[in-house]
Amino acid sequence: MNSSVNKMNNAGFSLVELIVAMLITSVVSLSVMAFVSLSTREYTTTNSEVGIQLESSAAEDFITKTVREATDYKFITNGQYKSIAFDGTETMVAFDNPILFVRGAEVSKGSYKYTMFVCYADEKALLYKTEVTSNENTFYATDGTIDTSKLCGIANTMVSNYKSYFLADHVESISVAEVARDLSAVPTTYVSKDDNKVVKVTMSYKYGSKAFSHEYDIKFRNAVK
Repeated sequence: MNSSVNKMNNAGFSLVELIVAMLITSVVSLSVMAFVSLSTREYTTTNSEVGIQLESSAAEDFITKTVREATDYKFITNGQYKSIAFDGTETMVAFDNPILFVRGAEVSKGSYKYTMFVCYADEKALLYKTEVTSNENTFYATDGTIDTSKLCGIANTMVSNYKSYFLADHVESISVAEVARDLSAVPTTYVSKDDNKVVKVTMSYKYGSKAFSHEYDIKFRNAVK
């Protein structure tokens, strides 16, 4: 009697029991793997979105501070610049990236702080370059107006030679438009020629299938041309 019981106890698992156990283990393992994979994707996506929002916030703060102190500015969506070949031949080349040019306050007599922002569509990035120069011929025409061709040429150098800094990634577009405030309720004695100088900046971002845009107004602190 004892011998037969011992034999039954030493018989181990049957093939059916092993298969069932393996199936249960596989189902549990696949469920755990799917949960971990989903959690990892969600974490990565959320972390990237938070990173973009923080980056865009920092970029917008920098643009706001720069534009607010402007004494002159110009925004163009595209333009042309002069290219000179080795044989001296001049041709106009298209530049299709938006440019925001800002002349800041006067640093010293005849010397201003200039900043250029370029939305580099190919890399979905916002570039900027800041420099102080005493020679307005770098950016201005002989009649004193901002020279669009010169801006496009400098912007092309920024893009092609990376002579600039990255301000934000995943930037689809940027636009700047003047906004006239409703001053009908303000007494005329308190209205000056600069009171309408407000611009609306719209920036669009895209990361994978996620896209969002943000609009914000900036009022110039100084008199702007």
